[in-house]
Amino acid sequence: MLPRWYYRDLTLGDEGDDVLIVQRKVDAPMTGKYDGETSARVRGVQRKKKLKETGEVDKKTAAALGEKPGSGQTPDWFEGECAPGCSGPCVAQVRILLHQPALPVHFDNTLEDAVRRFQSENRLKVSGIVDKKTAILLADRAI
Repeated sequence: MLPRWYYRDLTLGDEGDDVLIVQRKVDAPMTGKYDGETSARVRGVQRKKKLKETGEVDKKTAAALGEKPGSGQTPDWFEGECAPGCSGPCVAQVRILLHQPALPVHFDNTLEDAVRRFQSENRLKVSGIVDKKTAILLADRAI
């Protein structure tokens, strides 16, 4: 069964949200551009799943990568950048997903440090601010 995120074959030079989903699934740097490293990691998945090792994402490779419900989707709790000084549902959810204490309910230095670590570990731009890419990856890791 084809995952919802798949609508085209992906090869070197392609760009888009579907490329970001593949990069997340194969633990490649999330650049949004299908590059050599993404291709190499896709070949690794193809090898492991005993598929033809092309480094490109075709229907069989997309099916092998699979889909989790909500994968690649902007989470409901994300309404815009969540940064130091913010409070509300976004902060509460980020604290839960990063295994931070529930208090305080505002975005403090401790939470900023945790966000920076998460971004660094996941090859995202390290800013300490929960932007859309960070929010999607946080939500996908929780599924």
